[in-house]
Amino acid sequence: MRLTDGLPHQVPFRLASVVRLAGDDAVEAVFLASSADALFRNGSSEISIVEAMAQAGGVLSFRGSGVPGVLGGIDEASFSAPIAAGDRLDLKVKLVASFGRIFRFEGVAERDGVEIARARFYLAGGEEPPGSGA
Repeated sequence: MRLTDGLPHQVPFRLASVVRLAGDDAVEAVFLASSADALFRNGSSEISIVEAMAQAGGVLSFRGSGVPGVLGGIDEASFSAPIAAGDRLDLKVKLVASFGRIFRFEGVAERDGVEIARARFYLAGGEEPPGSGA
């Protein structure tokens, strides 16, 4: 089973194509920018980068819980270069704090070893599934 199997997102909205744990509070992921990406087609490449980071963070926060998470907010985001179809972005996402079902992350996206984006964002967990005992 792949770590991304727990994400509620499916193609074309799954942007984090490969995710691996990098310790207890961090993940590394790959985002392959494609002209077929729904967000990319609408000229929202910056949103695509942060969404890919959030999906990677979701793997860390919600894996195995059966509870889907949502992107609850973006505190800060900066972008130094646009992305184009065919780009491979290496993402590094770190959990920096949690408050109950709310998780704060910091993420970096690199293309060919050069940082092109940085973001601080929040994920919020949904309600426990019925019968989960919570």
